[in-house]
Amino acid sequence: MLCINARCLTYSLSGVQRYLTQLLPGLPGARLLKPPESLRGSKSHLWEQMLLPQLAGNHLLWNPANTGPVIRKVRRQVSTIHDLTQLDPAINPKTFKYYRWLISRLVQQSQGILTDSEFSKNCILEEFKCSEKSVVAIPLGVDHDRFRVHSEKEIELFRSRFKLGPGYLLTLGSTSPRKNLVRMIEAWSRAQDSVPKEAELIIAGDLSKESGLQATLPPRTRLIGRVSDQDLPPLLASAGAFIFPSLSEGFGLPPLEAMACGTPCIVSNTTSLPEVVGDDAAPINPLDVGSMAEAIISVLTDAGYQKQLRSAGLARSAGFTWDKATASTADFLSRF
Repeated sequence: MLCINARCLTYSLSGVQRYLTQLLPGLPGARLLKPPESLRGSKSHLWEQMLLPQLAGNHLLWNPANTGPVIRKVRRQVSTIHDLTQLDPAINPKTFKYYRWLISRLVQQSQGILTDSEFSKNCILEEFKCSEKSVVAIPLGVDHDRFRVHSEKEIELFRSRFKLGPGYLLTLGSTSPRKNLVRMIEAWSRAQDSVPKEAELIIAGDLSKESGLQATLPPRTRLIGRVSDQDLPPLLASAGAFIFPSLSEGFGLPPLEAMACGTPCIVSNTTSLPEVVGDDAAPINPLDVGSMAEAIISVLTDAGYQKQLRSAGLARSAGFTWDKATASTADFLSRF
């Protein structure tokens, strides 16, 4: 029997939760192991380290969310390490030492490692010097029932509800330095006089008031806060373009989801992202504000380029499905 470390499901929805919930239907008979709702924070970590191995027993344990038991050893376990951003002191100055300790031991104590891209696989091999045969990259998928081209009526209703105009530039904001929001906003400030006057920059996501970002926003820029999982597909589908200026990604699912909605994408040319979007998005150097501004102007003003990116993006995203990811994951788990 397969046991799954489902501790991540006790927290609010994020990328690792979506990853697990998308794969679960293809793993029938698996037993979900998670702490009681009353255990949070350090108590939840303690449950994972001390009680989870006992619950798994001699069964294979799969850890799908970058963490797993390393203090009390598990006889058989496979772990998914999505990326190594948690090990970067510039991104996680307070916790990177802990995660370096945890992930290095988790890699050592796992019989197999899953990750999302060849880029992340190479990072894991270089960082931990483990056997190449033990690490497998399985691309993520797109939920094509949700992320799809929307009708004009659907788009009009959604824009009306959120008071959004046509042709807006959308990004999913975060104060994490690797999301590169400050440079992207500067690029928008430079570009906005050269794009249609009705175009706005729409930033969706949780942005801390303490970041001071709100005070530096240029005109025609709006923060709309966290968008529900239900509203994300029409938000992407209604945009004139989607920009993803990240400095580092282990995979980068949002651009693929935007492509599946028929939205032209502007994407960083770094880390795993060229592997994911190929030549089917407008590439940018995320450290070059001028490069970003030029790409924004080009995509928002050139109807032919928009059509080209829309068609190429739809074809590209169609090749990424959760059925493929599930089948490959189930096959890898069956080896142990």
